Amino acid sequence: MNWSTSIDCCNWDGITCNHFTGDVIGIDLSYGMLQGTIHPNTTLFDLPHLQRLNLAYNNFNASQLPREIGRFSNSLTHLNISSCGFTGDIPWEILFLPKLVSLDLSSNNGLQMHPYVLNNLLQNSTHLREVAMAHVDIGWFLSLLL
Repeated sequence: MNWSTSIDCCNWDGITCNHFTGDVIGIDLSYGMLQGTIHPNTTLFDLPHLQRLNLAYNNFNASQLPREIGRFSNSLTHLNISSCGFTGDIPWEILFLPKLVSLDLSSNNGLQMHPYVLNNLLQNSTHLREVAMAHVDIGWFLSLLL
């Protein structure tokens, strides 16, 4: 990454800003070779106007998707965390993202979605048009429907 604090973040690779307000509205760090854990207190969750977040194809070392994802409730329309190495339960705070149009959780072996989260997500996300959940553990939920 060539991010430098001496350069306006709107000129950083992978960052999109609203040209009128200067707010960060998009982050695309796909294939960014990121590793580690996304901590709940990271400043990522302090971007109230973020509309698009793409972290696909990074390695978050079998960590969990932080509950703080729900802080983007007023803005997030596109979330892609495919092939990131996330594991555990998808936090129910994902339900606080009513503006989602596209959600890609695929290829995170060990990621699980509980029935009430999936059910509420599909019922209440009226803008949701694309959902990718390949390799997300929802099989036991589907068996309840049969």
